Amino acid sequence: MYDEDEDNELPVSLLLSVPEDKRCTFKQLREMASLKGIEIYPSTTDDGLVGFRLEHDGESVRCRDIDTLKTELIAHGVPLLSDGELQELLKAFQSAFMRAMEGHDAGSTSQGNH
Repeated sequence: MYDEDEDNELPVSLLLSVPEDKRCTFKQLREMASLKGIEIYPSTTDDGLVGFRLEHDGESVRCRDIDTLKTELIAHGVPLLSDGELQELLKAFQSAFMRAMEGHDAGSTSQGNH
């Protein structure tokens, strides 16, 4: 069975080239960017990580660090949220979903009593 997500997986060797303290941020940025059709890769030499490469619509942009990469992503319309903001957004969606389901269940129960 073919899984589309496998295409977006970064080879472990490239992920390991990103410093450990930046890996989580890099993975999060990569996932957010992929929603807009933007690919992000670490840019390395034999000496190690030298920055990041952003590819979109056949264009390639080099970014020297995570902050420059974030700025470039914002310029491409990628909404960057902190972990806390993502958690709040998720909780809000879950709460709205639960309220909608409770309202749906209450509506179907009251209709059944008529």
